[in-house]
Amino acid sequence: MAAIALKKKTGARGLRAILEQTMLDVMYEIPTNEKIGKVVITRNSILGLESPKLVEGERKMAGAQSAVVGKKSIESA
Repeated sequence: MAAIALKKKTGARGLRAILEQTMLDVMYEIPTNEKIGKVVITRNSILGLESPKLVEGERKMAGAQSAVVGKKSIESA
């Protein structure tokens, strides 16, 4: 994603635009489908070769923040 933004010389706003374009087809389905626990964006998703993967599972609470540091996941509400 960063390489595409650099190529287009768009910076951080470009990163956001690329992610929004990638998520366009699924972002309206996610809030209404309670079965979706997370969305996986792959390199092929960014390149437009495949759709983001919708993974069923437990949904995090609204407002909860999650960060991944190394191999550990840190969550806070």
